[in-house]
Amino acid sequence: MKIDTKTGRFLQVDISGRRFDRLLVIGPSHRDNMRRMMWKCVCDCGNEIVRRADYILLGKNQSCGCLAREISRATRKRLQTTHGLSSTPTGNSWMAMMDRCFNPKSKDWKRYGGAGRTVCEFLRATPLNSILLIGERPSGTSLDRTNNSGFYTCGKCAECLSKNWAFNIRWATPKMQASNK
Repeated sequence: MKIDTKTGRFLQVDISGRRFDRLLVIGPSHRDNMRRMMWKCVCDCGNEIVRRADYILLGKNQSCGCLAREISRATRKRLQTTHGLSSTPTGNSWMAMMDRCFNPKSKDWKRYGGAGRTVCEFLRATPLNSILLIGERPSGTSLDRTNNSGFYTCGKCAECLSKNWAFNIRWATPKMQASNK
């Protein structure tokens, strides 16, 4: 790879037949409007593309775009919850609990997280843990704390044991919630 010291551009180098990451350079294609040499490449996925030689040589183009899509897809998949409860009543209730206890932008945060209310580490980990303790959410109910001045707690995890927190979570009807003030 030779660079013109005056312009900082790559000197014409034949890169035909060379592999750069997922791209195999087939041969020259044309010059662009700035007189830069463009090269025809075939990606490992089968797509043919035309790219600038300096971008290929510097590694700015590693594929036809399929690599970025794969990385994006893998990142999204890793970030998505894997419990399968995202759009269920139980999952929605768990998310609402987490939101009001940990998100200062939540409309209810002042009354929960802002007032010191929290969720124990066991319940915080996944909505599946709330199902283990209190089952799926019955129709017409929402998450409630049995002791309204306490936290959302399981009473059994290391955090609950170290802080002497009792079991304090249930599914409650609006009537049950109203009498728990």
